[in-house]
Amino acid sequence: MSDSKKTIDTLRDPRPWPPDSAPDPFTSTVDGFSAKSPSEPDVQLDEQSFLSPPQAEGEIGRFRGYRIVRKIGEGGMGLVFEAEDIKLKRRVALKVMRPEIATRDGHRQRFVREAQTAAAVDHVHIVPIHQVGDENGALFIVMPFLKGESLEARLQRSFLGIQEVVKIGWQTAMGLAAAHQSGLIHRDIKPANI
Repeated sequence: MSDSKKTIDTLRDPRPWPPDSAPDPFTSTVDGFSAKSPSEPDVQLDEQSFLSPPQAEGEIGRFRGYRIVRKIGEGGMGLVFEAEDIKLKRRVALKVMRPEIATRDGHRQRFVREAQTAAAVDHVHIVPIHQVGDENGALFIVMPFLKGESLEARLQRSFLGIQEVVKIGWQTAMGLAAAHQSGLIHRDIKPANI
């Protein structure tokens, strides 16, 4: 066996993909939030006590100056919604920390500190933050609503070619280097967050 063939075989993971313990292929996590398939039903309203009632067709409620269109993710720390900025008429991702988590001082301070640090990083390979705030005890972050799919979803569909692997790896490394230069350390780097 040639050395290059041996190296490639050594790098291959012998476990089946996706592994038996892998999450549902239509679910991924982003910054501690789990992104659900668009076809999945929206959350129940009792889980969204911080939302005002819907005022138009096609929304599940209102939050501050945003029309909440649908839930796109959730996790132990919070909920992520696709929303529309009512004044600017643009789609955004709205991350809201769960109210029961937000009442803990350590969590509130960490949330705001990380949002401020992330907002200071300006790089093409890092999603910018439009706004961070506190609305009646509900901490939130507003970011652009990205089109496309996560690396995890892409890997579920098919293998990547060498050129794609190099391109994605380079872009990820450049984004992380910019974050590190600003003092921000991403603690959850995985295909679902790329």
